[in-house]
Amino acid sequence: MRFAGYRLARAALGAAAGLAVLVGASQACATDGPDEALLDRLLDSLLAAPAPTNAPPDLFGLTGVRLGQTIYDSVWREASNSALPTGDADFDRAVARLASLPLRERVAGANAWVNAHIPYAPDPTLSKHWGTLARSLARGSGEHTDIAIAKLQLLAACGTPRRDLFVVLVRDWAREADDALLVVRDGPDAYVLDSRHDAPLAPGHTDRYFPVLALNVDGAWVFGRRQAGGAAGLDQATFIGP
Repeated sequence: MRFAGYRLARAALGAAAGLAVLVGASQACATDGPDEALLDRLLDSLLAAPAPTNAPPDLFGLTGVRLGQTIYDSVWREASNSALPTGDADFDRAVARLASLPLRERVAGANAWVNAHIPYAPDPTLSKHWGTLARSLARGSGEHTDIAIAKLQLLAACGTPRRDLFVVLVRDWAREADDALLVVRDGPDAYVLDSRHDAPLAPGHTDRYFPVLALNVDGAWVFGRRQAGGAAGLDQATFIGP
């Protein structure tokens, strides 16, 4: 299932503030410019919400702000909670090997394994769903979200807590295209997994990606700029790029 770049944040905001009727997914994808007055009201509603309890790590100079719900909740839950592959000896060996490794080495190994087994390719049959690890392995390829989900499922199967795994929808400014990454929290550190590098990337060293929406077992977050005093704030620039 493809996502409409950073414009999805407006649809997510609408759902989070209980205004999905006003700012539905189709409207968000079709509108060329932001409705500043409406967006300001939605941002005010978000900033008045309780502080998140399991926020994602800061990414690429931005920090997470908790959402109540998003237009992706159902496809996210369906894909991330799907069954693991069965009868796949290569997958079983990978899980056994990776589970014995320290987290950093496990993350790097899982990233390299999925990159080798699930190269990117469009899938026109998945119009309303995200692919899963089992489906992508059977097909031999996956879309961006499918690959991120595959990495999440593999790491979870190896014993990595799901609370530390975040699928992040991003805008890749270098390619002017949408993408999806897996971010793994490791205490105060975090690792960014993409399909172009087998080694994890440090979130502060990757300036080509603009994070839009993070999804995790505990909820969803959009990203804003950290203001003076350490508070997370959102502004129009957050949704129209750096």
